[in-house]
Amino acid sequence: RLVAAGTLDTGKGRFAVKIPSVFETIQDVMEQPVKVVGDRVVRFMDVAKIRRAYKDPSSIARINGRQAVSLEVKKRAGENIIDTVAQVKEVVSQAQKMWPEHIRVDYTGDMSKDVEMMLADLQNNVLLAVLLVVIVIVAVLGARTAFLVGVAIPGSFLTGILVISLFGLTVNIVVLFALIMAVGMLVDGAIVVTEFADRAMSEGKSRKQAYKIAAERMAWPIIASTATTLAAFAPLIFWPGMMGEFMKYLPITLIATLSASLLMALVFVPTIGGLIGKIRPLTALQKQDLVIAESGDLTQLQGFAGRYVRVLNRALDKPWWTLLAAVVFSILVFVGFAVSKLGVEFFPDVEPNGVNIKVRSYSDLSIYEKDLIMKEIETRILAVEGIKTLYARTGGQDQIGSFRLNLKEWHVRPPAEDIIT
Repeated sequence: RLVAAGTLDTGKGRFAVKIPSVFETIQDVMEQPVKVVGDRVVRFMDVAKIRRAYKDPSSIARINGRQAVSLEVKKRAGENIIDTVAQVKEVVSQAQKMWPEHIRVDYTGDMSKDVEMMLADLQNNVLLAVLLVVIVIVAVLGARTAFLVGVAIPGSFLTGILVISLFGLTVNIVVLFALIMAVGMLVDGAIVVTEFADRAMSEGKSRKQAYKIAAERMAWPIIASTATTLAAFAPLIFWPGMMGEFMKYLPITLIATLSASLLMALVFVPTIGGLIGKIRPLTALQKQDLVIAESGDLTQLQGFAGRYVRVLNRALDKPWWTLLAAVVFSILVFVGFAVSKLGVEFFPDVEPNGVNIKVRSYSDLSIYEKDLIMKEIETRILAVEGIKTLYARTGGQDQIGSFRLNLKEWHVRPPAEDIIT
């Protein structure tokens, strides 16, 4: 019975070698008959020498054209990539102390940097979104009311993150994106309560009575409004497949933060308002508008509110024409999208930070023949502008080799499409 004994690499091809299963020692191989001529037997030891040597390399690696020893690290599913890369670098740093000084360590394909950058960008976007919301509230409602409404933002965020941690989930990109979506919705209930309380105080109620009445009267409208929003996101929790596992953080975060905002609007904001609430000072024009809004002709209101009422009155005078205009506009939106031929895609195209290239061939080449092909391609790639590091690996299953191109920062290089083409 023949058994596999490796391959014979001649430099011009790679051939499988099989030997009888009776071989146990090198001497058995040397005594193996090769040819019989008459009464003479030509043995393997008569035509060849056998000596121990290093195994032929199964792969060859280079960084920017220089010979290298590569170590590819992959994390398990569900593990934190930032912590994994940090631990790898710590281990390498400790081992590097025992290496010769001329040996240099390069890290290529480090995905933790991209993740950290995306997380930092999203964190900045969350802070910017909160700041813009607070600025709008201050401009419209005043500083004191803005403080009461602003309490709902960190309170809802922290409660949402607490719920996420209780489920054993991490704060990731999808969670931060969900917080950005939630920041504009979670202040609605608090604004309604504070506005109703302001009106009650303007009618002579004390601040405690005003916020108590506001919480009681506005409870069901706020609950209904929040419930309809939660109902829209709840089905996403049951999204199946890999994308469901990835996107489940979005509905969980939104449901947790918006539910917390309901608690903030009906419990914490009235409690704080009962302690520090105060009627917002109004100008003479605002007082006049308030009187008109309560008992006068709404078309006499000043500013944007007055213009809106006048346009609304014209639309209500001709309801069928208004409905027809809405239907025609909706049809034009669909027709315009169809004519544009933009199509539908799951993820938009973005500027990549790296490129992976695989080199394949149907020929059964030796490792050295493969490396000659890789060197030729490598020389051409290194001549292209915009490449930071080029990792080349000769060998691999069903391929000649592979390249990993790490591109320079987008603002100091040509577009990735130009580099690839």
